[in-house]
Amino acid sequence: MNDKQEVLAAEESVSKTTWGTDTKLSGLFDSSTMYFHIGKWEVEEAQLELRMMISQLVNREVSYLTILIDGQPVETFSVPEKSREIISYMITLPEDMLTAEGTHSITVEAYLRGQTTDACVDDSSVSTWMNILSDSGVTIKYRSVGEISSIAEFYEKFVSVEALKGEHSMILTKEGTNDAVLTSMAKILSGFSQNAAEDYERIRAGLMHREMDVRQVPYVIYIERFDRLENFLLELLSERQKNYAKNNALICLLEYEGTKVLLVTGNNDTALQKAGDMLSNPDIIPTLTQKTEQISEEKDYRTDSYQWNEYIALTPFGAQVKGNFEQSISFIIECPTNRIPSESAQLSLDYRYSSNLDFDKSLLTVYINGTPIGSRVLTEEGADGTTELFAIPKDIGISGSYTVETRFALYPKGEWCELTAEEIPWAYISDTSMLKWTTTENTEVFFEYYPFPFIRDGEFSDMKILLPEEWEKDDLDVMAGLLLTLGRWQKSNAGKLEVISNPNLEALADTNIISIGAAGRNHMNTKELNLTGQRGCAILGISPYGNQLHAVLTITGQTNESMKKTLEFLGQYVRMWEMKGDLLYTDGESIKYTYIRQPEVRVEPPKVESPAVMDENVPLIIVCSVLVLILLAAAMLLIKYGGRNK
Repeated sequence: MNDKQEVLAAEESVSKTTWGTDTKLSGLFDSSTMYFHIGKWEVEEAQLELRMMISQLVNREVSYLTILIDGQPVETFSVPEKSREIISYMITLPEDMLTAEGTHSITVEAYLRGQTTDACVDDSSVSTWMNILSDSGVTIKYRSVGEISSIAEFYEKFVSVEALKGEHSMILTKEGTNDAVLTSMAKILSGFSQNAAEDYERIRAGLMHREMDVRQVPYVIYIERFDRLENFLLELLSERQKNYAKNNALICLLEYEGTKVLLVTGNNDTALQKAGDMLSNPDIIPTLTQKTEQISEEKDYRTDSYQWNEYIALTPFGAQVKGNFEQSISFIIECPTNRIPSESAQLSLDYRYSSNLDFDKSLLTVYINGTPIGSRVLTEEGADGTTELFAIPKDIGISGSYTVETRFALYPKGEWCELTAEEIPWAYISDTSMLKWTTTENTEVFFEYYPFPFIRDGEFSDMKILLPEEWEKDDLDVMAGLLLTLGRWQKSNAGKLEVISNPNLEALADTNIISIGAAGRNHMNTKELNLTGQRGCAILGISPYGNQLHAVLTITGQTNESMKKTLEFLGQYVRMWEMKGDLLYTDGESIKYTYIRQPEVRVEPPKVESPAVMDENVPLIIVCSVLVLILLAAAMLLIKYGGRNK
């Protein structure tokens, strides 16, 4: 590890993940879970800071909180005495529970008993509450481990939690570079975002103006044609690398004054774009164990197309709830945004539950995105195992990923407060539970369904990004922000993606287009838009160069700065749900949208017969249609002239 890397390790020794929003817990039993990430670290210290406000009506003598890591309890304590004030509570977390690299959970379980209720009364009053404040979270002091001696190890560091939180990762190219380099850059941006654990939007894009630009951050990807490389980089290449890059393309790991530089270069534009395919393929990346990789113009480095399966396991391991009264489990189901449920979509739920319930009160209700789709009474006969089918309404309004929640009302027999730990009611969702998510193709082009149709079934769908002919750094920033966010929906890099700065009509035929540029510089007409210097604009419409399912997204503004404000929504995965309609304006904080085109009333398309049947019936249909028209015409003539002769 060089001097710069040692300093970096010292600077990056703290990672903090917070709840992000205020979270309310209320009633007798409630909980909240937050997720945080552990990298390739040696954890030195971990603490939970719980900042909270608690109702003055909570009985502090019997109410308590339990902290769990990955479902395992680590501490239980009484609710603090203060009310109507912000309380800060610090807990040291066991380091031996935080050794595994990956995502971990921390859960706060609350038992909140009111002051005036009997111990054996189901106290679900909303007056007993506590708020976990948004800045509560886990702080981890750690030492980063691992050297960077291969392309694969560079990739791992580039998208690591510590690098992204510290904004230490950057992709550079040079001003005025060609479309092949920009296309390779676009593929890398979306691919790296797809595989980043979190904070993907902190990968920065920039331009190389001088030597010192490389030294801005510890990890740099530099993409440029070989005949435009700077001398200080050429000096780091071997003669063999130079000779290969003159007619082909290569990826090589370099080090310049403490910065790790992944250089993507070559004079073969086709091979340069295929380098982007290689670096956006998560299956290939782990195999790049050397410092140099030669790119072949003839080889295909893309993944296989993402195969959408309409049968989806609800949970791979099974899931359990335990406790009196209302208990719930939620499952996040990933689905492409171009698919909406059809009439035959349904949930097959396999579950069992404890037999000591009051079956006159106990119930199961299933919700999708907060909307109930059905309830079932729990029966004594079904306690050892039962299967229930829930039809999923076609009009539930789902596009893309969604949440399935199973909410159990578990009422025990007799006095619940006298139960032992072994007698506490429970319910278990089996790993054999299955969603039959039969879908139809979405046909509406509105922001509600974005990123459809630009991404379809997990891959780019014939997408062209148009930059101004004389593009600038701000245009590059908008492109990078879009692609980093679009990459979160990408399941495969098999789709078509291309960046063009000087398009022709032939190149735009049957493609999905994203046109970037301020007024007067955008390839699309922006004269009719109400542009001001304070707000950016995005308009989504049917492409005039393609069919009904091809779209044009124009991102613009009166100035570059106003145009970039659209990234607060188009470039933020967590805010895209706020977008609606097909025309929106934003000042970067709020959003105003409208519908230029009105959403169509969805009509189920007719069932398509097999090709053999269609071939056989089409002539008959045509003949019948012609005969009907002839008879109709004859009838009209008879009415007209027959009436005249009378």
